[in-house]
Amino acid sequence: MVGADGWPIGEMGHDGRLDAETELSAQRRRISERNDLFEDRRPDLYGPRS
Repeated sequence: MVGADGWPIGEMGHDGRLDAETELSAQRRRISERNDLFEDRRPDLYGPRS
């Protein structure tokens, strides 16, 4: 996972998982009138966190 500048924004954990934090501005989360990154989430399809 890389930022807009091309540099990594996360750190690889000992378990091989990448942990990163991102911030989505209100302007960038709505891609089009019918495509919103937050409103279109489907948490019922996510697996359990380990």
